[in-house]
Amino acid sequence: MFSFVSSSPVLKALVLPDVTFTGRKIGAGAYSSIEEVVLSGAVCAGKTFHVTLQDLSQLSRADVESATHQFIEELQLMSTLRHPNVVQFLGVCLEPDGSAHLPALVMERLTCSLHDLLETNPSYRAKPLVPLPIKCSILQNVASGLAYLHHRSPPVIHGNLSARNILLDSAGRAKIAEVCEAPFIQNMGTAATIAKASLYMPPEAFCSTLSSKETSKTKSVYSTSIDIFSLGIIAIFTLGEALPCEPLEPTYTDKESGLVKYCTELERRSHYLHPITDLLNQGHPLLTLIQSCLCNNPSERPTVDVVLVLTERAKSMCAGGGMNKLELIASLQSLPGNEVAALRARNHELQQELETCRAEKLKLEEQIVMKEAQLATAPESLRQVSCMVYTTM
Repeated sequence: MFSFVSSSPVLKALVLPDVTFTGRKIGAGAYSSIEEVVLSGAVCAGKTFHVTLQDLSQLSRADVESATHQFIEELQLMSTLRHPNVVQFLGVCLEPDGSAHLPALVMERLTCSLHDLLETNPSYRAKPLVPLPIKCSILQNVASGLAYLHHRSPPVIHGNLSARNILLDSAGRAKIAEVCEAPFIQNMGTAATIAKASLYMPPEAFCSTLSSKETSKTKSVYSTSIDIFSLGIIAIFTLGEALPCEPLEPTYTDKESGLVKYCTELERRSHYLHPITDLLNQGHPLLTLIQSCLCNNPSERPTVDVVLVLTERAKSMCAGGGMNKLELIASLQSLPGNEVAALRARNHELQQELETCRAEKLKLEEQIVMKEAQLATAPESLRQVSCMVYTTM
C-alpha cells in the first residue's frame, strides 16, 4: 500500500524535500501526534498519523485502496485551500521516522488552540480571562474561515470542528485546523478512529455508525449544518469560558403530568447560557447565533452566510474595547505544551491563597466593627484616648 502511495503523481508533487523533525512534541490526539519541524529554515508543525502499514494490513484490499485514494484526494484538496482563517497546509513528508507511517502533514506553526486559551481560565476565576471584543473577533474569524470552506464547489465540510482545532497565531487571529482530515480517517475503518468531539456534534451525527462501508450514510450525515451546530457550541465555550461538557439528558419527566418529554439541544445546555445572557443584552447577535445554531433540525439552522453576518455585527458592536491581542496570548507563546498544566495548577494555588486572604480580611473587619462598637459605649475620656491612638497609627 505504501509503495502505491509513494508512486502517486499527486502525492509526489506535495512531497517537501527539506523537512527536519526537531523532536519537540506540540500535541497528540487519538489518531495523530504533532511535532515541531523545520522546513527550509522556517519553524512549522508536522502531523504524523498513528496508523501504520501493519494496521492497514488487517483491512481488505478494497478497503485499503479506498482509504488510499481518499487520503490522496483530501491531500490534493488541502493543497488548494488558501484563506487567512484556515491553517495553511504546506505539503507532506514521507516516512519521517523511518517507519511505515502515512506521510506526515506539514503546516504552518501557530501559537495555541482556542481550547488551551480558554482552559487557562478555570470556572473559579471571578473575572473572565478573555475580554468580549477578543471573543467576538475570534468567532468572526472562525465564521469567515467556515464561509470560505462551505462556499467551495463542492462545499468543504469539516465534520469535526471543535475548540481544539481552532488555532491562534501570534497576532491573535483564529484559524481552522484539521480541514479535510475527517473523511480519510473514517475510511481507515478499525485501523484508526477519528477523535470525534462528541460535545460539539449535533444529534444527527449519532444516528448511524460511520465506516468505510457506509459511504452513502457518511455523505448524508456530513452536511454543512454539522459545522454550524459545532460553531454554536464553540460560541458557548468562548463566551462563557466553560465547556458545556455535562448537558442534560435528552429526556426528562414533567413533574406535573409525569410524562417523559424531550429536551432540545439548546435546553440541554441552558445552564451554560446563564452567564452568557448576563454578559450580553437580550437580542445580541451572538445570542441569536447560539439559539439558531443549536436547532435540532439541521434544515432550521442558519447558513454560514447568516452566521458570518451575526459575528461581524457582534464584532462591530465591540469595536474599540478590550486589550491587545498580543498581550492576550503572550504567556502562551513561549510555553511548551506540558507547562500549561503547571501554569493552571499554579493559578489554582494563587486563587486559593487569595480566598484565604479574603477570609482573614473579613475577620479583621469584624474585629474592627466590634472594637468600634465597644468604643461607642465607652466613657468620653476613654474615647478621646482611643481616637488619639487611632490617629497616630
